[in-house]
Amino acid sequence: MFGHMRMSTLGMKAGQTMLDVTAHNVSNVNTVGYRSGRVDFEDLAYAGLVELDRGAPLRGAATGGIESAPVHAARGHGVRPEGVSLSEESGPMSRTDVPTDLAVEGEGYFVLVDGAGEPAGYTRDGAFRVDADGALVHGSGAFLADGAGEVLRVPIDEEVNTLLVDADGAVSVVGPGDATEALGELALMVPGDGERLVRGGANTHFLVDEAGAFVEGALRAPGEDSGVILQGFLEGSNADLAWEMSRMILAQRAFQLNARSLQTADDMFEMANHMRR
Repeated sequence: MFGHMRMSTLGMKAGQTMLDVTAHNVSNVNTVGYRSGRVDFEDLAYAGLVELDRGAPLRGAATGGIESAPVHAARGHGVRPEGVSLSEESGPMSRTDVPTDLAVEGEGYFVLVDGAGEPAGYTRDGAFRVDADGALVHGSGAFLADGAGEVLRVPIDEEVNTLLVDADGAVSVVGPGDATEALGELALMVPGDGERLVRGGANTHFLVDEAGAFVEGALRAPGEDSGVILQGFLEGSNADLAWEMSRMILAQRAFQLNARSLQTADDMFEMANHMRR
């Protein structure tokens, strides 16, 4: 009975975790470049049980009596969250016509670095803005990096007319007399085998390996394997409200059933405590 109550409690905690993740997805339905999360669950260890099956008699060889065949069974110990995996589905693209708004059509992520050029995460949020030093700044305060891992900077001279970012990652500006000046090449990060992304806050992600240790992802030039860059576009959240609502209902029902199961166990304890000979 105590095991029953413990399993019901774990089921309620699992339902609460699922509700928390779903609520987070719903609240970020309008967040640029957001990746929705999904809770993965696993069942806990099983304990072996041996019972006698009265419906399967065996005749003893020595005594000639009737014996019962043993039945080997196992009882689980509940559920626990294994982790939160991020959806890799692309969100809808919206046109902004802002030169510093960038989106990736494909699997790649923009690479961010801090002021010292150290890795600061990866993002699908391409709403960059130019600071006073000409660096393209992400909303987290980190900077967009070029293919060499350096801060990408653009001229802030008033004579510069247009910032151009090609689909293959080539960055340039158009100056007086339509003269074009190349500034660098962008690179994208695509998680490799055994690697996965975890949230870093402020619309950024970090890469971890199978052991959960932070690693730096391999950079690729934009193209078929990593995606192409769209200038003047932003990628919306990939959270699907209809799907999130269905998961919310499922989590709510699972929580209610586990709560009812816990209440039933408590009622049985109460009945046992009030039994009289």
